[in-house]
Amino acid sequence: MAGGYAGYYYTYHAWDVVRATEVPNGLPYYKNLVDLFAASHWYDLTPQDVLIDNAAEGRHCLAKVGTEYLVYLAGGGSVTLNAQGLPSVASVKGMWVDLVTGSQQVIALQANGPIALRSPWADPAIAHLVQ
Repeated sequence: MAGGYAGYYYTYHAWDVVRATEVPNGLPYYKNLVDLFAASHWYDLTPQDVLIDNAAEGRHCLAKVGTEYLVYLAGGGSVTLNAQGLPSVASVKGMWVDLVTGSQQVIALQANGPIALRSPWADPAIAHLVQ
């Protein structure tokens, strides 16, 4: 969520010890992350932690203000997003993505102004809002 892209490093797929048939336990989680980024315009987003309350380790925001927002919560909980520049939440689509299971849940947006987001899971998840 620092403006880079997902990468998975696994010791036994690199360097001088290659176990090409071995599938590491965490690899499916990264597929969920890559699928989410592929559905976004992540390359246009910049770190915007100032748009969320209590930004800290495990709570981050990438955004193209007024257009698209990705809000990461490392372990469930809630966050308030100041979605500046949105003309109306009626034109915004939102989706939570559980990064562990790949489950998705639509975010129902009700009113303009700060947007209260609550992750439906205890797993690491990302809220994706796009106009």
